[in-house]
Amino acid sequence: MVGSSRGRSRTRPNICALTPTHVSLAYIQDKEQPVYVDCRAEWIDDEDEQIRIWALHQQTSPPLGFDPQPHYGDIHHHYFELLKFTPWRVELGALYGEPTVWRPP
Repeated sequence: MVGSSRGRSRTRPNICALTPTHVSLAYIQDKEQPVYVDCRAEWIDDEDEQIRIWALHQQTSPPLGFDPQPHYGDIHHHYFELLKFTPWRVELGALYGEPTVWRPP
């Protein structure tokens, strides 16, 4: 993936140079109940899947969806890349109690 024609080595840190790569995400709208997600990250290079996700974003209402066309034109734009996160652990924090942790079966 390093130095691919999609610009991964130029446009961002190479977070997925090793396989598999794990990342942690946090959603903290409510400071008393944060959500933490540990995921496996992988680049999606399959053009059919990129088209499917592009269309999904166009067809989904905001705030989850948006039209990527004004930003990228199409899926072949050198800044457009698709990164898939597959969760392997989700923690629902609880400031005044025990957190709830989910793991896949």
